Amino acid sequence: TSIPLAYKDDIILVSGNDLLCFDPETISEKWRFQTNASSELAKIDQWDYHHSSPILHEGVVYFGCGNGKLYAINPDTGEEVISWESVDQAPIRTTPNIVDGILYFGDWEGVVYAVDLESTQLKWSARTYTGPHFDNYAGILSQIEVGENLVYYGARNQNIKALNKTN
Repeated sequence: TSIPLAYKDDIILVSGNDLLCFDPETISEKWRFQTNASSELAKIDQWDYHHSSPILHEGVVYFGCGNGKLYAINPDTGEEVISWESVDQAPIRTTPNIVDGILYFGDWEGVVYAVDLESTQLKWSARTYTGPHFDNYAGILSQIEVGENLVYYGARNQNIKALNKTN
């Protein structure tokens, strides 16, 4: 599961590849967004326990999934607003971050993405690793942090790196 998100009087969290909302007092499920995703074993190894945690931004919940999609969900109804797909449907294990109207996330193949939320279009993407998949572990796992000029991320290869924020 993910880190839970408190929304109004409810709790929203990722469980497996689904996003669910429940009432913590009655422990009853209010809604469930089913991604119908099953992570391909070839893309995820036995040590993968990471999941994207949901975040709330301007009345929309965002989370990444093992099927390579980053979803935007209505937190009141559990309905999909929009989604974006990673290159080669690489699983998204990062908790997304939104700064100045730009949505940042990374995928299991080492690609970092910046999406303009106003236009809903990809602003840029950067492949951060080009070696063999399991030799250095390309997967972006940390939440993307954004500074004044740089975008910081951590990967499974135990390195923290930075990219230019504008491109």
